[in-house]
Amino acid sequence: MHRFGYAFDATGVADVTAQFVVIVGREGIFLRQGVNPIGRDPNDTICINAPEVSRHHARIIVDGDRVTLEDLGSKNGSYLGTVRITSPVELRTGDEFTIGKTLMLLRVSRDLPATKTAT
Repeated sequence: MHRFGYAFDATGVADVTAQFVVIVGREGIFLRQGVNPIGRDPNDTICINAPEVSRHHARIIVDGDRVTLEDLGSKNGSYLGTVRITSPVELRTGDEFTIGKTLMLLRVSRDLPATKTAT
């Protein structure tokens, strides 16, 4: 309130950066800020149980509104579109990328469709 000594304190207010989601098949996996490992390891953010995926295959790094994909020296590679990546690449919402043979899509959570009512 004006002139009563109140001040806005932003401590504890949620960060308003975008929330990114990786779509794998029909599943959406929310990414967290920082490192999101991808591989066969069950502790990875994106766990892909497929023989062509390395245990520690790749990682997605979320830094605010910036998303980077990095292959970790996997045998079968990571691809942005049809191009094999050999160094970190920036992903944009709508980008398709492949880990081994698994196709994925980067989306922003606000871009996801509303829940459909079951009939």
